[in-house]
Amino acid sequence: MVKQLASTDRHIRYAARVALERVATSRWAPLVLKSTDANTIITGVAGLARAGSSELREPLLMQLGTLQLSALSVQQRLELVRAVQLVLIRLGQVDDSLRDSLLGAIEPLFPSGDDMMDRELVILLTYLQSPTLGKKALPLLAKERKKTEADFAEILQRNKGYGGPIAAMLQNQPDLQQFHMAFSMRNLKEGWNVDQRKEYFQWFEKAQRWQGGNSYEKFLINAANDAYALSSDQERFVLEALGVRKPASLPKTLPEPKGPGKAYTTEGLAKLASERMKGRNFENGKKMYAAARCVICHRFGGDGGATGPDLTQAAGRFAVNDLIDAVIRPSQVISDQYKTMVLQMEDGTVHTGRIVNEVAGKVTMVVNPEDATKTVTVDRQDVEQEKTSAISLMPAELMDKLNEDEALDLIAYLLSRGNPNAPMFQSK
Repeated sequence: MVKQLASTDRHIRYAARVALERVATSRWAPLVLKSTDANTIITGVAGLARAGSSELREPLLMQLGTLQLSALSVQQRLELVRAVQLVLIRLGQVDDSLRDSLLGAIEPLFPSGDDMMDRELVILLTYLQSPTLGKKALPLLAKERKKTEADFAEILQRNKGYGGPIAAMLQNQPDLQQFHMAFSMRNLKEGWNVDQRKEYFQWFEKAQRWQGGNSYEKFLINAANDAYALSSDQERFVLEALGVRKPASLPKTLPEPKGPGKAYTTEGLAKLASERMKGRNFENGKKMYAAARCVICHRFGGDGGATGPDLTQAAGRFAVNDLIDAVIRPSQVISDQYKTMVLQMEDGTVHTGRIVNEVAGKVTMVVNPEDATKTVTVDRQDVEQEKTSAISLMPAELMDKLNEDEALDLIAYLLSRGNPNAPMFQSK
C-alpha cells in the first residue's frame, strides 16, 4: 500500500493514505521515513500526522526537510507546506530550537510570488510567530486591489432580485489574497513595531470600503478585534493616540464608593489584605475598579482604556504586597514603557505626557492620561529641554475614597484574572 503513495494520480495517493491511516503506524511509518520519493514522503507524512503520536513529530519534520524544493512541482510544494502544518497541528507544539530551525527554512520562501503558496506560508509563519512576517507581508497588503475575474453575467440575469446585489458586490469586491493574509495574521504577536502595527490596522479601513457578502463587514471587525486583543499595551496606546483605533467605550458616569474612605498606606493595606482576603466580593471589586477610575486607563478582561498597562494578568506579575504598593505609590517604580516626559519649548511652553510618535522632525505626545486621543504635536527643533518626570501619570490617592471592604474587594478583583470563582471570593 505504501507504494501507492508514490503514484502521480492524487486520487490514488489519497485512497492509499486513507487506507494506511487504519493500519498501525508502526507497520508503515519506517517505510515513509526511509523513502526518497517526494510524493511518498509528503503524503505519508500527512497520514502519519493524522494517525500517529507526538514522538513522530521531529522525525516527520526532518523527513520533509530532506526534500529539495527546486526539484518539486508547484503542487508538491503546496502539499509540502500543508504537511508541515498538519504535523504541527496534530502532533503538538515544537520547542524553541526546532521552531527556530523551521523558521530558518521557511521564512526565505515568503513571499513566493504564487498566491496559493503565499496563503499557506502566511498561515504557517503566523503559527510559528515569525518575527519577519509582518514586515514582508505589509507591502503585499498595500498593493492595488486585484479582482477575481469570473463571468457571471448570464447567471446573474436569471434572477434580478438576487443578481443585482451580487453584481454590485462584484464591481467592488474584496481582494481575496489580501483578505486571507490579513485574516491569518490577526494571530501574529511577534515582530511588529508600532509603525507596522499602524499600517496593518489601516488595511482594515481600506477593506471596509470594499463590498462582500452579508457577513463580510463582521468578519473584518472580528479579525481587527482579535488582532487588537493580541497587541501589546504600548501598541494599543499608540494606535488609539494616533486615531487608528477608537478608544474603548467607557461609561459616562462612574459608580461612587460607599466610603467613608481613608488615607491608605502600603503597609496598612497589606496588613488588611493578609487578614481579610477570604470571602471577597467579585462584583463589588469590579464596581470599585470603575469607582477608583482604574477602568479609564487600564484594560481588564478586554474592557477599559489603553493609556496604562493591561491589568488582566496582574496576578502573574505582582505579589499581593507589590500590587498594593504599585496602586498606593505609583511613582515609586515607573516602567520605561510608561515614563512621563517633560518637554520645555523655546517659547516657555511646557508639555508633559507620553511620547507616542516621532517622525520627520515632529514629536507627538499624549498629554491626558485618561484620554489617549488628547495629543499635542511639536517640532523637535523647538524643544529646548527634554527630561523624564519622576512623577507617574497615574494619580496617587485613588484608593482613598474607598472603605476597607471596598479597597480589599478591588485588590481581590485585580488579582482574580477576571475569575469570579477564584479562592479569594469563596466563603470564609
